[in-house]
Amino acid sequence: MLDDISCLRRRREGATTALSSAMMADPGETFCSSFVTPIPSPSPPLISSLFMSPHPQGKIRFALPLFWFTIPEGFYGLVSRRGARADYVVDSGSWGRRGGREGRSKSSPVWPCGLHFGPPSLKVSHMVTKQAVLFSHKIEGCMTKDNVSTCMDVSIVLRVMGDDPDVTPGDDPNNVYKFVHEVTPFGLQAQLRSALAVEAQTLTRSVCHADVLGLRNFVRSEVMTANAKRVSFSAEVRGGVVAAEEDKNKLGERDHRDAPVASMMDAMKVLLNQQFKQQGIEILEVIIKDITLPNQVQSQMSQRTMIISQYAMERLQQKHAVQSMLHEDDLKLKQTYILDQKKKIQEGEDAKDAVMAQLELDLLRVEGEGKIRSIETQMSIDVELVKAENKLSVQRIEDETKLETEKIRVQSMSDVEVELAEAKNEVDLILAKGDLEVAKNAAKGEKAIFKAEGISAPLNRRLNDHLSSLHSLRAQSALANNGELVIVGTKGGGSVHSLLQADAALSSIHENWEDTLHDSIITEIVIASSGRRGARIMLGLPFVNTAPRRKGTQSLPDSRTLHRQRVHEIIAERKETNRPKIKLDENLS
Repeated sequence: MLDDISCLRRRREGATTALSSAMMADPGETFCSSFVTPIPSPSPPLISSLFMSPHPQGKIRFALPLFWFTIPEGFYGLVSRRGARADYVVDSGSWGRRGGREGRSKSSPVWPCGLHFGPPSLKVSHMVTKQAVLFSHKIEGCMTKDNVSTCMDVSIVLRVMGDDPDVTPGDDPNNVYKFVHEVTPFGLQAQLRSALAVEAQTLTRSVCHADVLGLRNFVRSEVMTANAKRVSFSAEVRGGVVAAEEDKNKLGERDHRDAPVASMMDAMKVLLNQQFKQQGIEILEVIIKDITLPNQVQSQMSQRTMIISQYAMERLQQKHAVQSMLHEDDLKLKQTYILDQKKKIQEGEDAKDAVMAQLELDLLRVEGEGKIRSIETQMSIDVELVKAENKLSVQRIEDETKLETEKIRVQSMSDVEVELAEAKNEVDLILAKGDLEVAKNAAKGEKAIFKAEGISAPLNRRLNDHLSSLHSLRAQSALANNGELVIVGTKGGGSVHSLLQADAALSSIHENWEDTLHDSIITEIVIASSGRRGARIMLGLPFVNTAPRRKGTQSLPDSRTLHRQRVHEIIAERKETNRPKIKLDENLS
């Protein structure tokens, strides 16, 4: 790490030595070094620290060196990778070759200031200042309009247009790369010298040698207010702006010749910007530091200035004499005016007594008229006061009458309201009593109805049970009258076997012998077996052995309350009309 620090120190000392030697060489080289600072460092970027990956057991798994470089504030930094251009990707803030990686279209050759990390192949190749730079150049042999050779020392303030276009409209970061590798500082210096020579010669060619010295103190603010303030550049040269009247007496009006010079200076700046903005250089200001004329011309101009000063002094002396004469005339006029005033004052004192007597008479007359007007006014006031008192009495009586009337009306209305309220209260009380009696009678009626329903409920229940019994008997009668009645056994058919055996036993007896006993016996057996899951009565089925799978069967209701005597009567009636065919089927499954 100490070796890296010493390498960085040598790197900085090398850059500082190169910059200081360039500044001490000559003005042209100083101008170039103030714009671009190359980094003459063959050493690789410094290893600032080690990136360590910890091991789960507390050991270091591996360590990678981190390479970094810095770009100071106030400079455009250009970075190269193995000598080739390396752009700064604005979106992600990482490095890349020119053109960027796939999917990264927005890049800039200018790297922002600060600390940057990257591979050891990256290094800062050039640093271009963001400040405005002053370039001075002395131009000799500039001929004026009257063919006088002059020497002009011109300075211009310029900068590189390398800012972000979103921040500074018209700038482009690619102008920095173009300036370093295409224009170059020495090329820009040569172009500026030639352009300034052409423009300076054009400017001096448009003015005379007497006016060319006024360009030294030319400032832009005076150009903007030249037509309003009428400033003379020759007076500015001698140490300040004098009064307009003195300028007219000494030198006369010269703004009509200075205004074209100001417009030419603006045109000079515009032409230089048109030439250099295409290369990414903006001219901020054009300054003429000094203009030197030949010694002979300077002596002639000094003599001319002395002559002009003598002429001005003579004009001032003449003006002083004229002003002295005018002052004496003013004094005489003032004395005459004072004498006239004194005469008028004397005449006024003589007329003062007559005026005072007239004033006393006028005062007495005015006092008499005032007393008369006072008496008339007092009389009118008394009359109006009596009228007002009478009117007030009448108004008071009317108000009292209206008040009594209103009291009577309000009292009668309140009495009526009270009587209406009492009558309404009595009506509401009578209605409430009637509603109470109605509610009591309704409650008594409902109570009687509920009591009657309580008495009739058991009777209705018995009636319903009786009707249910009648319906059940009708159903049994219809079942008994069905000619397709089939009796099927369930769960082995033990009861049916017994029934069949009994039927077989009885069938051996003579038919005419007590048939009623035969049917009665069968009916008794069926009724006895019903409800015990021993036998089932089915209708509409043929007499086959597979009786449980046949459709249309109906079972005799299992009711132990069936009246057996009624069953015997139904069977007897059926026998008289048509004896039903009873088919028995044993459920062997």
